[in-house]
Amino acid sequence: MRDPAILEQFVRLAGGPGSPIVVIPTAGGAETYDQSYPGLQAFRDAGVTDLVVLHTTDRDVADSEVFVSPLRRARGVWFPGGRQWRLADAYLDTEVQEALRDVLRRGGVVGSVDVASSAHVTSGWIPSAAS
Repeated sequence: MRDPAILEQFVRLAGGPGSPIVVIPTAGGAETYDQSYPGLQAFRDAGVTDLVVLHTTDRDVADSEVFVSPLRRARGVWFPGGRQWRLADAYLDTEVQEALRDVLRRGGVVGSVDVASSAHVTSGWIPSAAS
């Protein structure tokens, strides 16, 4: 992340470094991501201790409760950059999308620094709390 102040604000809005945060790097295009994903280091440097990577390209998996369960307790969800169509292909109209809405309804935060993020909010892909 280029600006640590953005991440610090995100962590603060999510409830602080002890709050559960989910990182969804699917837009990056790798076949797999796990807890060794280098994009987690900035969160660790910010003191985040409850950090989960969530990734699939299989829509059936994205619709499963086992996959979505980390989002059910998340206070923050972060989308690193990449090709945004990969997010739509994997998660649009799945339980993941509904779980993102639930994060916001619970007072959590969904964030990204990617240029296309504003398009996701206005299209409803990353929903507003009112959705």
